[in-house]
Amino acid sequence: MGYYSLLLEKRYREFCEVYREKGRLCKENPAEYGDLQPGSQVRALLEIGEFEEAARVCRQMIQQEAEESARRGYDASSSTWPIFLAIACMKLGRYAEAAQAIQEAPRANYQPNRVQAPCLMYYMAIVMEDKDLKRESVKVLNARLRTKAGTEPAFAPVRFLRDKISEEQLLAETETITNPKLYLRALVPAKFLIAVKRYETGNLEGCCQALKETCGLYERDQIAVMPCEYFLAESWLAELERQKTDSDSREA
Repeated sequence: MGYYSLLLEKRYREFCEVYREKGRLCKENPAEYGDLQPGSQVRALLEIGEFEEAARVCRQMIQQEAEESARRGYDASSSTWPIFLAIACMKLGRYAEAAQAIQEAPRANYQPNRVQAPCLMYYMAIVMEDKDLKRESVKVLNARLRTKAGTEPAFAPVRFLRDKISEEQLLAETETITNPKLYLRALVPAKFLIAVKRYETGNLEGCCQALKETCGLYERDQIAVMPCEYFLAESWLAELERQKTDSDSREA
């Protein structure tokens, strides 16, 4: 699997070091260095807490896509960069910038997963306590449900966030994915969104349990780290556990 195995093995610093040294060779020699993609670099930067650098790379890629769009006469925007930019800004505490970035993601022309951006927008609205962003996320989620694909299993996370189906139904629809790798990649965000809804309703203990279950999927297959929701689950769980420890210490 080449250098991408470093990400799957959570050797994020090693990946960043290799990228800084050889990332420029990605296009020159894709057979050997094709795994050194900017998206993987940003993911590794997020994992090691280099949020400023991650945001810088995202802004650079967004600018490159804008220039390519102007040069070629078509929309070359992708949802990857505004999603990662929003995550980096949120981790930096720059909530207004995070909200602005995540709202751009569902508008991108290229979206590998048309469900991910609006679902992450909903998550950010909840954790950042941004009522305006939540209203916007609901609009996008509702729009997704009105499409022809809205009733398909892939859109189950959207129906779940809009209270159309239960946790059990979300997991049941996810289980209809027969490819084991694709199933696990879908199960990670499904479990993560269960944590989001539990948090929204004040069920903090249930939220933490769902986050632990999300993180525990890595034990089944390293492929679990691929969705960015895995990183969000790990980092959010660490934050919640730290807050609980601080609260217990004050009460002692």
